[in-house]
Amino acid sequence: PLNSSANARTCLPLTPKQHLNSTMEERREFFGGALSATLPTRFLDYSDFRQIPDAQEVWGDVSLDQSLIVEVLEMEAHVPATAALAEHHFRDLAHANDDAEPQVISCLAATAEQAPHLAEFPVFILLGSQHVSKYREEAKNKVCIFLAVIRLQAHRTDLLLTLNAPTYIHPQSSSFQAIGRDIAEGHRAIDMNEAEQVFFTALRTLQIHDFSLFGGGESEDA
Repeated sequence: PLNSSANARTCLPLTPKQHLNSTMEERREFFGGALSATLPTRFLDYSDFRQIPDAQEVWGDVSLDQSLIVEVLEMEAHVPATAALAEHHFRDLAHANDDAEPQVISCLAATAEQAPHLAEFPVFILLGSQHVSKYREEAKNKVCIFLAVIRLQAHRTDLLLTLNAPTYIHPQSSSFQAIGRDIAEGHRAIDMNEAEQVFFTALRTLQIHDFSLFGGGESEDA
């Protein structure tokens, strides 16, 4: 079995609490500097290793199978800027992951403390879990998903920030050979408190510097 601690098997509830600062962090630029946020130094740019869609920035730690995605999407005009917006994008992701039973654990509006540079925009945060296979494998891992959606109404854009952190790795998954065996044998624990901190630090420091990324507008800090 995997690490038996509660946090290894379940996602944490979302709370507007302070998160510890890590000394191993670095400011990262996305989309050529149009956006930026602070990430752990262990998170690498996946575009250095594989092709990434133009509308996405993907950073992660392959040793933990964690990834953070910044994605620019056309605004879903039929979905209002409420908590339902976060649930809509979460279920779209579940559909892409072929998970018929995604679990929403918590969904709420972000506080000014959680997203200080985005205060003029509606921001909603969702915590949930999905069963996800890698490379279309039959074996599925349970993944905790932290998702924030920022509605940029004037730019007809929904901006997504998503952190994926596995809480269970199937023995038949390709990820098991990379990290699951160490966890199963007790050499490494899955720390969901740390994953939560990564997400909230990224959201708290996320800034928009150039609105022309969204198809028009002037460069400015949000």
